[in-house]
Formats: sequence, C-alpha cells, structure tokens
Amino acid sequence: MTQAVCISKRFKIDRGYAFLARNGEPDIFLHRSVLTGSGFSSPPAAGDKVVVEYERREKGLEATSVISIERKSAPDPTLDVAVPARVKFYDWRRGFGFVNLFGAPDRDLHISADCLTGFDDPPHRGEAVAICLDAASPEDVSRVAPWIMVDREAGDPDA
Repeated sequence: MTQAVCISKRFKIDRGYAFLARNGEPDIFLHRSVLTGSGFSSPPAAGDKVVVEYERREKGLEATSVISIERKSAPDPTLDVAVPARVKFYDWRRGFGFVNLFGAPDRDLHISADCLTGFDDPPHRGEAVAICLDAASPEDVSRVAPWIMVDREAGDPDA
C-alpha cells in the first residue's frame, strides 16, 4: 500500500464519503467505514490535512486506512454571526441533530462535516457550541465549533 498526505474536500455525511485532494495527482476516495475502522469517530472537515494509506481499485484510488487527521483551527467568528447553543443530539453518520439556542426554540442541525470545525469527536449531548448562522440566510447553520474555541479566539482570559 502507498501512503499519501492529502487535503480533505467536503465530507458528504448523507453519502458517507469524501474525496481527498493531492497536489496535481488524482483524488483519493475515503469511505466512512475506513474512517471508523481506523479509529476516528468524526470525519475530516474540508481543508483538514489527512494522511492515508491507499490502493488502486476498479473505480480509482481508494483509502484503505487513515493514519492521521490534522484539524484546522476554529472558524473565524467574524465571518458569520456566532450564536451560543447547546447540543441536544447529533448523529454525525446521518449529518443531523438538534441544538438549543439560548432563549430561542430548538433548531434542527442539518450540516455536513465540513461545517464542524475544531472537534476531535462529534459534538455530544449537553456540549456548549457556537453555531455560526449564515449572514445571508440566518435560518441556515454554516458552521459549528466548540464554544471554548470561540472564547479563545476572542481573547477570553477565562477560556
């Protein structure tokens, strides 16, 4: 098997796969079963550095194991409106869950993995998160990050 350092493209939660880009080389297909079989509980976000072993198969290059994932930093909360929320439920395999916005009705959370930034594991019940609402469409969640990461980026000395 051959090893490659790649950059993750968008992980399609509903389909369970992503493509990993390499400089000037064909993309490598990464299936959720390879990811979980390699011990990772959450998929890489778009732009994460992923080291994989892969082989050529009938349909092209396919990852056979994930060696490491180097996650990007938290999203810049100034790009969208960051709103504090608490996770009620999230299933990363299905790409949906529910969050409770403080002082507002619960909101469905239908997001792809590239919206999750800064999580080593999927968000869990009760976890404080920052959901970034798309400035152009405030009903849509564009990103989710652990609340502590947003505090650190904002310079909160208590974080």
